[in-house]
Amino acid sequence: MGGIIAIYTKMCMEDFGLQTKILGQGYYDHLVTLVEDDDTRHVALRALNSIALTTGKQIPPSFRRGAPRVLEHALKHLDEPDTLTILTGMFAHATETLRASSRGSGPFFDVAKLVRALLAELKKPQENAYLFDHAMVCFTATNAYDTMHACDHIASYVTLMIALLRCKDFHRRCQVLYSLDEIDLIARDLSQSFTTIVAQEPKRMTDIATIALDLKVEDLPESLQKAADKHGRDKLFMTQLQRGQAAYAALFVQYDPEVDLLAMARAFARVLYEYEYPVPGSKICNHTARVTFDRKGGARHWIKLAERCFKALRAQDAPSHADLLHADILELMVLQGKGKSDEEVYDFTQAARTRHPQCPLFYHVHYAETDAAIRLAKKGLKCPDIPAWIRLKLTILAASAADRKIPYLSPDDVYPWLVSARADAKWIMDEGPPDDFQRCWALETYILMHLTIEGPSASFKAPSVQRAIKELEINAGFMKAFGEPIVYYRWSVRRMRNLALMYRRGQEEWAALLSRVDEWYLEEERDDPCKSERDPLVKWMSKLESWDNLDAEVHEERKRPAQQPRFLPSTLRLMTCSWCSRPSVILKQCSACGQER
Repeated sequence: MGGIIAIYTKMCMEDFGLQTKILGQGYYDHLVTLVEDDDTRHVALRALNSIALTTGKQIPPSFRRGAPRVLEHALKHLDEPDTLTILTGMFAHATETLRASSRGSGPFFDVAKLVRALLAELKKPQENAYLFDHAMVCFTATNAYDTMHACDHIASYVTLMIALLRCKDFHRRCQVLYSLDEIDLIARDLSQSFTTIVAQEPKRMTDIATIALDLKVEDLPESLQKAADKHGRDKLFMTQLQRGQAAYAALFVQYDPEVDLLAMARAFARVLYEYEYPVPGSKICNHTARVTFDRKGGARHWIKLAERCFKALRAQDAPSHADLLHADILELMVLQGKGKSDEEVYDFTQAARTRHPQCPLFYHVHYAETDAAIRLAKKGLKCPDIPAWIRLKLTILAASAADRKIPYLSPDDVYPWLVSARADAKWIMDEGPPDDFQRCWALETYILMHLTIEGPSASFKAPSVQRAIKELEINAGFMKAFGEPIVYYRWSVRRMRNLALMYRRGQEEWAALLSRVDEWYLEEERDDPCKSERDPLVKWMSKLESWDNLDAEVHEERKRPAQQPRFLPSTLRLMTCSWCSRPSVILKQCSACGQER
């Protein structure tokens, strides 16, 4: 029986054509049935594990169909040697094939059962590195099993994932960081009961013009007044918001659009450039912090006026470069005010950057691809005489782009992106106003990046982390004083509070496992980018700046398909099967090791 299974399994692994025929005849289902028999269980599990290592169109549906039964019967016999190890390898190896399949992700078996069995085994002193490595693949299988959402109610699972942020293995810390965004640390109040669910607020839009409309620094609590004095009252977001609205209102006192439209157009453009939210009708979503404009209400008047202004500036016989710049600033606001598509706004800013390469406003493209967004932001930050709010937005854009890119990078390539995100978040913490809407996100990003980069040398007791948490509480105080235009600040505070709590618990609960994980890492003698890289940010920025034809590359990047073909024509060739002598298409080279087959 073992020999026959080995032959058929080998045929499935070596030839896609034979694999389709063999699995199509029910071979996979027969193996699943054999798992139920005591005499053939291990042979069948090893065969299923081997098949899970291969690719082919029959593998994903076969695995989805058989995995629940295999898991159910295998978990009944965990007392047998290597049963859980082989089972874990099978589910871990299948993630690659499932990720590449076109079918949607999500659990199709009881993921929590597998996770609980693995957690119980990992607490035993005799677990091995193979089991741990493959268990971590299952624990972080977002695309294949959606493990983080399916198991975030299991306390030991959450504590293990967070505790690994302090292990010595940088690759492992990155693996955990990629998963933390998927684990719900917001809805659960972990300080009381792990299953306590915090109700989520409904979405609502707040008119930005009403935020801090009549609020004075003297009306704020003493702790917020100290924070305002430390940063500078004139530099506060609320102060700049009030001044911007006053500057916009002053336009209609100083100028009459029917008499001197050109003078008003120039002054209007300067107001839009110097202040972030000077015009009425701008609304912010309390969940996403996305700003939109009420085109039928308060924004209708200024949109029409701005349209008249930029057309008048361009209609001059010989418009100056400054007038053309003012016209572009006004038109950009009109496009955003009218709610034009991201594609239209992107194309306009691309053309405007060509005409005015020294204007930082046109580099703030938050919907560009991550690589393009960070290059644009860094290039925009080099422009002269940048208004404070644009400098802040470009820095937030750079940190956000790096943060969005990190989950899609391998641990070997991710280090400079982590350093860049932390450096930008640190600048926002040091230089940004304490009452900005997006400050809470930047502070949260700094804490996560710092813990990931520093590993065992960092903790929530570190001065920089403590300062970030304190700044987070100050920002929360300002948001409450503003009437809570966003709720993200509360999510950030709750997430960091829960993260700190589970971080401490995890160090206690998983101390023995963490010690063994560090031993395995030291035995492998892998390079640690945190120690081997010198000036990674400088080298990385030089590489970014060396890329030519920025805008063309950004445009092509935006149109590039999200997923490249799994096998390129150059990697395939026609050969004769050594089993049936029929022609079959196989890989020239192994996709894992690169050696010819």
